[in-house]
Amino acid sequence: MREKDMKRHIRRKAKAHTPDVKDSVKASPQFRAFIERSAHREKRRRRPVYALAFTSLVAVLLLALFIIPSETSYSQVYLEINPSIRLDVDEEDTVLALKGENDDGDAFIEHIDDIEGGDFDTAIERIIENAIETGHLSEDAPHILYDAVSDDEALAGRHTQHLEQRIPEVAQERIPDIDMMRGHQGRPEADVIDRAQDHDIGVMRVRLIDAILEETDDYTFEELADYSVGELRDVMDAIDMESPMPGPPDSVPGPGGP
Repeated sequence: MREKDMKRHIRRKAKAHTPDVKDSVKASPQFRAFIERSAHREKRRRRPVYALAFTSLVAVLLLALFIIPSETSYSQVYLEINPSIRLDVDEEDTVLALKGENDDGDAFIEHIDDIEGGDFDTAIERIIENAIETGHLSEDAPHILYDAVSDDEALAGRHTQHLEQRIPEVAQERIPDIDMMRGHQGRPEADVIDRAQDHDIGVMRVRLIDAILEETDDYTFEELADYSVGELRDVMDAIDMESPMPGPPDSVPGPGGP
């Protein structure tokens, strides 16, 4: 064998039988111990980062809980002038929504623009003025049912008192003897809502009819469902029935009054 070939043969043999130093190092106990120590140090370095992230998340949640305002309280304000309507009014006296509670109510509010988003006082004024203009309120028919209900009783009470003050003020020039009768007594039950929808009347009228039928059996619900607020008032007078709810005081102070 020539010298050149001999050297090539020796190099191949050496390469084939010499162990891989890299693999040998990886397989050694010292290397495994080094890797375990390194992983432990890395885990300890990351732990403060995780703790900081968790603390930041808790802080954000607490900030959202105490800083971001909760859902705004509001009253549902009901008015019954044969058209039945409802206003949703928040604690800042802003009208959130104006809705008809029957077909007449839907037709009535079509003639009143730009109430939603406005203030409660202006809404009352425009509703009463429109009711007078359309003949739903007049000296011959001065009757109106009203109430405000809310989960916030103080807010509902304030809005009810505002109705009792503002409605006579708006109507006094043309209807000085307006007849206001509080007529709701809390949120309507499902049965009351169903009967109101079935007879196309407001929930306050349903409640008033129920109160009348507790005093007399001369009528049926179906008969009284066709009566206007004024005609229901006449029935009450005929059977000497008091209003089921306290109404406004006889003398309502004007702006700046006591």
